[in-house]
Amino acid sequence: MIKTITKRWTVILFISLFLNIFLGGLFIANKYFKDKNGLGFRKMVYSVPWARHTLGDEVKPLAQKIFRAHRKKIRNNGKVRTEIYKNIDTALTREPFDKRELMKAFDDLKENFQITQTEMHSMMTEFSAQLTKEQRKILVKQAKRVYEKRHERRERRRKRFKETENNK
Repeated sequence: MIKTITKRWTVILFISLFLNIFLGGLFIANKYFKDKNGLGFRKMVYSVPWARHTLGDEVKPLAQKIFRAHRKKIRNNGKVRTEIYKNIDTALTREPFDKRELMKAFDDLKENFQITQTEMHSMMTEFSAQLTKEQRKILVKQAKRVYEKRHERRERRRKRFKETENNK
């Protein structure tokens, strides 16, 4: 009888251990990999991912179609930007230090960001042209809310900063 109880508890222990590891993995995955695709773009107001998130699933097929059409350009820009960051790193660590080389790398980065922003604006224009008037009004209303929240956060930070400066 003792042998049967030991087997049963062993099985229960392994099942419990497996469930704990599984649930821990889900927790970690949710924390670190949640909504990985498009998260950066969703923070950009007046971008297609932001508009899709704001308007919901009814515009998802349209957003996906537009993103697929522009995907190659965006990915290529990302690859170019990776090389530009490597050039910046190289310029920063090179001896003797060359200000002109670093400035050129920063100019390249600025140009790359400009190209990306132009592409995002093109996508948003194409997307907006296919929305209803009510949907466009929702976007404007939501953008105002986002900007108000950002302004409130900025003011809270300024207030905290002033308080810490006064306490010194």
